[in-house]
Amino acid sequence: MNKGLHYMADMYKCQLENDLFDKESFYKESIYSSASEAKATILGYTSHKFKPHGVTSLLLLAESHISIHSWYEERYLSIDIYTCGDSALPHKAVEYLKEVFKPETCI
Repeated sequence: MNKGLHYMADMYKCQLENDLFDKESFYKESIYSSASEAKATILGYTSHKFKPHGVTSLLLLAESHISIHSWYEERYLSIDIYTCGDSALPHKAVEYLKEVFKPETCI
């Protein structure tokens, strides 16, 4: 049995419109959809919109978690995905978020 998979992605120079990059509801929609792509079980959600810019979103999963932290001024996202067990596909969440946020570079 797989004890867990941990994916961390740094997304640089994301190609989103300014209003989307700083819109809390957009992060909620994106993180929920990424969990769906990963076939993960959602238990809860929380987020915080920073002033003047920035969003942190956290999705609690039965398998563990997905988090996104944004730096608006730098068009940068830090993404952390951890899943336990064999049922979730966390790499699918990363692939989905890359399509949504369109980074020039992702490491």
